[in-house]
Amino acid sequence: MAGRIKQTQTGVAGATPDERFALVRAVASPGGRRPAFKVLTGCCDHRSNSTVITSGNDASHNEEAAGRTSGDYSYSEVGATRALTLPSGYKHLRQTGPAGRGMDDFHAAAEALMCWDVHRDAGLTVRSGSGRARVGADVVLELGMGPLRVQAPCRVIYTVDEPRRRGFAYGTLDGHPERGEELFCVEIDTVGNVRFSITAFSAPALWWSRLASPLSRAVQHRITDRYLQALAPKG
Repeated sequence: MAGRIKQTQTGVAGATPDERFALVRAVASPGGRRPAFKVLTGCCDHRSNSTVITSGNDASHNEEAAGRTSGDYSYSEVGATRALTLPSGYKHLRQTGPAGRGMDDFHAAAEALMCWDVHRDAGLTVRSGSGRARVGADVVLELGMGPLRVQAPCRVIYTVDEPRRRGFAYGTLDGHPERGEELFCVEIDTVGNVRFSITAFSAPALWWSRLASPLSRAVQHRITDRYLQALAPKG
């Protein structure tokens, strides 16, 4: 896929602070290009069965239960994106964009999201042992190349699987530049409009991300825009 960043063997730890800031500025630049959205059919692993339950936090959300503790996470409020009010002490982000119209667009957008294609089309390299976002799946998102490569390890906390609403949330693991959680959700309303929404709370977790906090925030918003553009109707 055009514009996809290649995986390399070196990491951001070997880069100088100036080099790290250069990567942050490059991603945050309004002139940055994104690859076009394309649904890749047959890319998902459908072999495992999932048990859908009603979340105790919100009875309107049918979510797959995460059978893990928060011990490996880099923050304590695991699962907090289920609630309408996000935890204090973090920067909050809520953005929504169009993702088509009708059930065909809804299913295509949901499948692209659950198969990690939205993240790939936003310019990230996705490394995961699971071809599909499922509870407990670990994923490492990579941005940049060579010594400027940033790695962001996450784990899927819960999934949303409803007739008109699909998505998942993941939380940051140790080593992620930020600490917090992000929910990605595709839904279709009663008149057929498909929307893609992103809800997140986060704070810098590493010394260099704290030092470059304003630029890191710009990167987050830039990547979020790319996520929304990945599912935006073309033409």
